Amino acid sequence: MDNEDKPFTHWGVAWERVQRVRPNLPVIFWFLYIWGTEISSLTPAQQIQLLKVCYDIAFLLRDSEMMVAVYGTAGKVYCEMRLFDQALACCSTVLEFAKAIGSIELQATCYNDMGHTYNKLHNYNKALDYFKQSLNAFMKTGEERKKAGAYKNIGAIYSSLGDDGQAMENFKHALCILEKFGEEREQANIYNNIGIVYESLGDNGQAMENYKNALCIYEKFGEECKQADVYNNIGIVYITLGDNGQAMENFKHALCISRSSGKSVNKQMFITISPWRTYKHALCIYEKFGEECKQADVYNNIGAVFNYPCDNGQAMVNLKNALCIYEKFGEEPKQAHVYNNIGAVLKSLGDNGQAMVNFKHGLCIYRKFGEEHGQAIAYFNIANIARFYDLVEAMELYRSALALFQKHGDVILQAETWHNIGIVYLDMSEHPEAEKSLKESLRLFELVFMNLGSLEKLKITVIETYIKTYRCLFHVSIILDKPEQALLASEQGRSRALKDSLQKKYGLESNAPSDEDTRYRSSLISEDNTSFVVICLSLEWLHLFTLASGKPLVTESVPKEIFSSVESEINGKELEWLRDYIDRMVKEANAHIHRKNDESFEDRSLRLSGDDDGDESWQPTVLARGVRTATEFERWRKSTEVRAEPSENSEDGNFPETSSTNSEATGGTQNHPQLPTQTPMSQATGIPQESDAIPSVKVPQEHEDDTCTPLPPSGPETPIHHDPLEVLYRLLISPIEDHITEPEVVFIPEDFTFMIPFGAMKDPDGRFLAERKRIRTGPSLSTLKLLRECPEHKHSKQSVLVVANPRSNVNVVWPDEFGQLKVKPFSDTFAGLPKASEEAKMIRDLLPDVTCLMEERATKNAILAKLKEGVGIIHIASHGNARTGKILVAPGPRPHDEIAPSKDFLLTLEEIYSCRINARLVVLCCCHSGTGEIRAEGVMGLTRAFLAAGARSVLATLWQISDEATLYFMKRFYGHLVSGLTASASLQQTIRDTIADKDKYSHPYYWGAFILVGDDITLT
Repeated sequence: MDNEDKPFTHWGVAWERVQRVRPNLPVIFWFLYIWGTEISSLTPAQQIQLLKVCYDIAFLLRDSEMMVAVYGTAGKVYCEMRLFDQALACCSTVLEFAKAIGSIELQATCYNDMGHTYNKLHNYNKALDYFKQSLNAFMKTGEERKKAGAYKNIGAIYSSLGDDGQAMENFKHALCILEKFGEEREQANIYNNIGIVYESLGDNGQAMENYKNALCIYEKFGEECKQADVYNNIGIVYITLGDNGQAMENFKHALCISRSSGKSVNKQMFITISPWRTYKHALCIYEKFGEECKQADVYNNIGAVFNYPCDNGQAMVNLKNALCIYEKFGEEPKQAHVYNNIGAVLKSLGDNGQAMVNFKHGLCIYRKFGEEHGQAIAYFNIANIARFYDLVEAMELYRSALALFQKHGDVILQAETWHNIGIVYLDMSEHPEAEKSLKESLRLFELVFMNLGSLEKLKITVIETYIKTYRCLFHVSIILDKPEQALLASEQGRSRALKDSLQKKYGLESNAPSDEDTRYRSSLISEDNTSFVVICLSLEWLHLFTLASGKPLVTESVPKEIFSSVESEINGKELEWLRDYIDRMVKEANAHIHRKNDESFEDRSLRLSGDDDGDESWQPTVLARGVRTATEFERWRKSTEVRAEPSENSEDGNFPETSSTNSEATGGTQNHPQLPTQTPMSQATGIPQESDAIPSVKVPQEHEDDTCTPLPPSGPETPIHHDPLEVLYRLLISPIEDHITEPEVVFIPEDFTFMIPFGAMKDPDGRFLAERKRIRTGPSLSTLKLLRECPEHKHSKQSVLVVANPRSNVNVVWPDEFGQLKVKPFSDTFAGLPKASEEAKMIRDLLPDVTCLMEERATKNAILAKLKEGVGIIHIASHGNARTGKILVAPGPRPHDEIAPSKDFLLTLEEIYSCRINARLVVLCCCHSGTGEIRAEGVMGLTRAFLAAGARSVLATLWQISDEATLYFMKRFYGHLVSGLTASASLQQTIRDTIADKDKYSHPYYWGAFILVGDDITLT
């Protein structure tokens, strides 16, 4: 070989040094080669210097095998140093030699190395060509394991090119070979890659399944760094579906492992992601080890994190740091990601001009490297700005984005894009086209939902993403005067996950609604003697749908103007949004009822201020009238815009708490205008924004320091001449009063209206609705239909389980009133409920086959065991917590002085859901058992948990309840139930009896909290 053709030769130095040891040169060569490349801790630059010496020895000996080894290794080291031209030169030299000697195996290795090098250059087409040549060569040699590696590499390139179909096909070829040889570690790598492809396709259920397969294998072999990769990928799935809490948990797992192993958590996001502050720790590690590119990854992610809580200054600093490093190393595709995030920051600052510049800069880079999926996201982001000044341009950009999303099979972003196209058509007043686009968006979102399979939690979170589309379709249907379609759009968005779960549990078929067809609506309400009232909210309108078997659908749309004069009289200002007015009336109604709170009784509230769930977002607040939270201000700010990004669950998205006055409401009707009996649907105006979608709202706790109870006013207060219970009646009942002629009314609430004590609403004559009507509520019409049609054998008619007044002398750790953790006996920590024990004995005397788990016997293990056996009625009389839905039970026996962990004496929603409950009736005599976190799915609390677990009907409470008053109430309720009345009729008659007594328990504070959710049942 001529010296001038070699990348490196130092003959003068080499000749002088080797003459004396020439006979030992082969040994010296292999010692230096192996030591320098496999044993020592030399830097890449030092390795290159050593390899040059090795090459000189090989050339002196004219040993082609040695020279090929040097060139091959040098190519890998140059690639690591990002000196790709030198790397390719070395690989080409080895390839020429391999062809010259006819070594197919060596050629295959060269093709493979060159493919990896071009991949790092982001030249995916050349990389794909070399990987395919590598595969062909390995097929000739018959090396199955190496064929699997080639298939994996080809799959990865197709994935980078956005061809998920080809990527999946090649990954599965690789997996088939690896399974044949039992190569579990490599199988895990393929599972992880397949998970990424499924995620890209929007099939998050399959993605999660493959990620978990990979994680299981990595854990088996202690592959910590790769575990971090999988945790990170699982976190990305949760982010995509809007479950930031679960995403955070997985990112923390990934980061914890990465911190111990020095590996990066470097999954890049094209759209602004949810916050996780722990990236700062990763940054410190990579700074310590000089990993600049990994530092840039973290800077980019931290920038996105800071943008989420609107710390735009910190976001920009971090993003610019990332950009500088990427520019230094020529990482142009990653620069495009940063430009996208910078654009998002600028857009949040209102600087749409500079945001557009950055989005377009990113687009240019994506085009340069042929990254079509990146181009699609850039079009999407640019369109989000363009639609505020040029609807036609925005439509063209959305269409361009949609075409690429369709090409690459990104179902989630296709759905988002169709949603935004629908909004643009809505802005153009092209309502039929808006309707078509929104329906297509929902069709795709339904695919995402169904692909989640049995992943219940993910189904609940993905609903948060597309509930806004159902709300927009509802609005368009109202404009198009299609009340049937509007009702069905609203219905399909309610309790979607619960309905799916019940269908599978009871083996019932899903009957999808048909457009322009009333048969599906009619099938939902086959009950006789029952009127159904579906409540639908928008910012400016209240829509009430009244349904009854054999009767036409009745729709009443109440505009905000009806109550503007009332608001002006109360607050001295015009009513801005009807939705917020109703929200305030619900809070004031609860506060009004709570003024009867008798501080002397033992209530059944469970305080979890020191609970180990670490949720600090649940903070009680009381705001004076007119004060708005930052969260609400943001909601109002966003009401002028429909964001293109998937909606996120705000962990602290509380509605403001509005204090009520201390003066007693004077009642009377003269201050309230009569509502019209008919408001044409075609008059509905205004475009629903994302704020119309239900945010993640947490229902306030109502203990003695109740968040709804007003603080003493600090100054003069405007007297309120209205009764909020009467206002709610006029809002929700008066417009439809002539149409709810049946003896029973079933309300299907929405958002905060779940917290309305419907039975306590008062008509103008001062009578409570519960005195006139039997009342139930339901998560949706569909879930009620499923409960009604459930096969009889699915629910037990035998035996009763009563859990009451848990007591124990076992030590527990629990915070005192000052928040300090104290070790005390369980019975000294939690107040006893002696009337609950009497309640249990009363039920035992009234009903046959009763198992009473009272006091020390009320342990979690005993309760769960009995639930799994199956019982017809479940009655729980204990302390309950509004925030978490946890129920206090007795800890099991323990050795002297041993402390019981909280998991031993707190029954959780997850544990309830995991039981195969087949009870016809569940009675939850715990405080707040009918409340919980309000999400698009509905109220996520104890009531839903029992329904999802298999209960047919649940009697629950909306606020804290008195131990003594509950015993008083339950004696009557069970007495009527035993006499043969239905649960609904028993509840009504108990309320009537209680009111008729005209004693302290006649006040709605003592009976208004009880709500019946689900189907109506009898004991026989």
